[in-house]
Amino acid sequence: AHVATAELPDGDPSARTRNELASAQRDHDRIAALAADNLATQQQLEAARLRLANAQTAHAPYAHRTANGDGSIALRTPMGGFVAQTLVADGEYVAVGQPLMVVAESRRLRLRADLPATLAAQAADVRTARFRTDDAAALHSLDSLDGRLVAAARRVADGAAYLPITFEMNAAPGVVAGSFAEVWLLGREREGVLGVPLSAVGEEQGTAYAFVRKSDHAFVRRHLRLGASDGQSVEVLSGLEEGDQVVVQGLTAVRLAGATAAIPAHTH
Repeated sequence: AHVATAELPDGDPSARTRNELASAQRDHDRIAALAADNLATQQQLEAARLRLANAQTAHAPYAHRTANGDGSIALRTPMGGFVAQTLVADGEYVAVGQPLMVVAESRRLRLRADLPATLAAQAADVRTARFRTDDAAALHSLDSLDGRLVAAARRVADGAAYLPITFEMNAAPGVVAGSFAEVWLLGREREGVLGVPLSAVGEEQGTAYAFVRKSDHAFVRRHLRLGASDGQSVEVLSGLEEGDQVVVQGLTAVRLAGATAAIPAHTH
């Protein structure tokens, strides 16, 4: 941001503090030379040092700002990140101390998941999560992003239907701050669970199904009742048995092949 400080009501604060610093420096050097010849008291020297220190402190916020040819001052943020919000318009008058922009850090992001109140009893078991944003096909794991659980609500606020659970993580490619994501909350591991990859499950008219291999070129459709999912696999409550071989790639091709109604040609 470039600010024309010369037109501020109280004058250019950068020039004012710079002039005060130069005056304090000259006064300090003069009194220090006199004190060396015993022509100035120690009290006068300490007062000059204090004035110089105060002038340096007052000018420090303006020291990193660069003056431009048009007399304006270039303001630079001391932190890295991105502009999350602009609070003033181009050409607008501003006052000393008025915030101009909100800069957000892009190295660490926070992920907030809203857990339905009906699952509040399971909130204590949540340790990490996986998520996928609306505009990204990749599934992200908090474990691979140095993620950690920051806070988990233990009660539902008045009038709310969800418990917020917040994680912190490193920024990932394709993940934009403020975007929405589909989140899978991961808790304690369970044994004796029959599961299949999510790519093996199809959906038709609200019913989940999978294709089970019967022979090299024969598959049968099984309707499934599903349970919990971790973003990669899903629990199968009924419809499959241990040892069944299911299609995990090309599910659509198998479904379309089964829907063809071509009659074999008559041959002699």
